[in-house]
Amino acid sequence: MDTSWIEQYKKTEEKYKPFYKTSITRITLIFYYINSKNELHKVKKEKYNVTENKITRDELLYKIKSNSIDNHIKYQFHSMFKYNETSKDSEDISRKTSIIKDVVKVDHIEFEDTIKQFQDLNTINIFFKEKEKTRKKWSKTMKIRKKNKHNRTHHRY
Repeated sequence: MDTSWIEQYKKTEEKYKPFYKTSITRITLIFYYINSKNELHKVKKEKYNVTENKITRDELLYKIKSNSIDNHIKYQFHSMFKYNETSKDSEDISRKTSIIKDVVKVDHIEFEDTIKQFQDLNTINIFFKEKEKTRKKWSKTMKIRKKNKHNRTHHRY
């Protein structure tokens, strides 16, 4: 029995392997820093390894917390969205079928499988806004004492 056609098929199929969807191993985290004038002040990118197509809540919170201070300026978390490239072929890419999703709750984020060539496009975008500088407001507290009938000592002679 001739099985050479199987080997030929495997060789041909190997060329198309980068165009099959695979699980995601790496995403890009992009941090946007907005100053007090609502202007984009800085953008920082970081590659992050993920397991099982997701980033856990604890990992995400750690990344948010560890990037909330930049150049000794404190920023507060403002919003976040994810971009997941889900195209199936070149026609899908031209129609922009990818998914941009606003993340309302900081929880684990899952990604769908992606064509290996487009895995670098999967991102989580995190926005920080500069904290307002609060002035210390000094308030005077006054103690109001009620006059007590027994405050004075009366001497009887």
